[in-house]
Amino acid sequence: MNCNGGYQVLAEMGLTEENKNELLLPSTKEWTLQGTLSESVSFRHEVVNGVPDLSTCTMRIHVTRNFRVFLFKAIMTTILVVIGSLFTALYMHPEDYVGDRCAVLFISFLILVTNMQMDLGLGRLSNLIWLDWFNIVQLIMVILAVMETMVVHRLLKRQLDRLAMTLDTTLTFVFPWVFYPLVTISTFLWGIDAERVGLKTVAILLLSIGLPSCLIWTAVLVDRRLKQQRKAQMAAVVAMSECDPSNPEWFHLCSAMFNAFDSDKSGEIDQKEMRELLELVHPEIPRRLVKEATLQMKQHADHEGLLDHNSFVDALNAAEVYIRDHMDQYPEYCAYVKSIAGSGPAASTAAMFLTTSATKVATQANLFRRMSSGPPRSYNTEQPSPEVSPTKSSSRQIHVTAVADDSTSASARLSASIVPCPPSQPQSSALTVEPMVQMLNPFSAFAGGEPDEEQAGGLASELKRAVFGEEASPPKSSQRKATNKGPGKQMHKKEWPL
Repeated sequence: MNCNGGYQVLAEMGLTEENKNELLLPSTKEWTLQGTLSESVSFRHEVVNGVPDLSTCTMRIHVTRNFRVFLFKAIMTTILVVIGSLFTALYMHPEDYVGDRCAVLFISFLILVTNMQMDLGLGRLSNLIWLDWFNIVQLIMVILAVMETMVVHRLLKRQLDRLAMTLDTTLTFVFPWVFYPLVTISTFLWGIDAERVGLKTVAILLLSIGLPSCLIWTAVLVDRRLKQQRKAQMAAVVAMSECDPSNPEWFHLCSAMFNAFDSDKSGEIDQKEMRELLELVHPEIPRRLVKEATLQMKQHADHEGLLDHNSFVDALNAAEVYIRDHMDQYPEYCAYVKSIAGSGPAASTAAMFLTTSATKVATQANLFRRMSSGPPRSYNTEQPSPEVSPTKSSSRQIHVTAVADDSTSASARLSASIVPCPPSQPQSSALTVEPMVQMLNPFSAFAGGEPDEEQAGGLASELKRAVFGEEASPPKSSQRKATNKGPGKQMHKKEWPL
């Protein structure tokens, strides 16, 4: 048999237009001859060193694939395996289920390798066809997902939880919804028809523009989400510092703070997130004190060290009470808290939890509860006028007033205010502080009955030393006023200029 008698050979082989598909192609009906028998089958001598080798004759058969059978049998099953593994793995928690994520991805990897070894019924192929390149692209997608899991896991091990969870959350959306469809569509456009240069150009443009755009978009989203999360945490802390626990909105602010510090959106806060909250609320708190306060919060956690919403509120309250009761063991931190006590809630929320060894507060609500008839706490600071500089004659007069109300059982209500000078004197900066604090059983001496005038005056001196770090000057003159509040009720008021 030689190439010159090729068509004669076809006749000798019994090939006709009717039986060509049955004799030359697999029985799966996945392949068909391209054109007639004479168009799809050709013969020629191989050329060696520019000279035809007459001892050999090469028979070429041009076939096409049945697109419907190929699409549902090979392409769709492969895409379903890969996209299913991506969604299953990426939506698992990267810290708790890192092993499961890798297992799911490697299962899809093995399925793709098996598909590449599948016999297509065409015999031994000496080069890669489009289906092989398609499977290789799918393998690369799975490997990138495994690498993303390893990077996030490494960030978690380095205690970079916020960055790790933000990166994982961003890639959970970008990778399966944007990156994978972009690469898969480009691969399809490349292999639809090898002779169409325009579709290849479109595929190259999609890859060259889409891949860098995905990387830049991912970096921008991660940076933006980190900043937004930090702003939400700061806003929640400031809002909590300005709200009274007796206010109905206080519970909603606790929920807002819980959601702001729940970085992984799991509905639970772990010990690391709770420590980050304490360090943000108390920026200068000693590491040993925050460690001990974290141990107090751990008592409200479950066996895995996690806090749900209700446990979070109890743990936060327990930590703040512990900090107030033990901060006097750290003189530098106490001095810092006292220095910012009059700077307003924006300076630091640590000023809210100011305490001394003489005032032991049982709960956080008792510390923040104010008089029901008084206005909410406000910090109004006005800068001194540039025309007049404050002097000793125009300095502010400080009055600390202690009020003992017979109708209040075992309690003392304190108010400290800085009153401006009379109108005849130059005005200086006016600072009004009205933290109406109601403390239950603040002194053991009051446990047996109501405080008298001298005890109330001593309580006022203790408040002045706690807030301003000064000693109260002894009273030079006193004025006693009695006001009838009703039958059987007397209000005793005593003032000293300090």
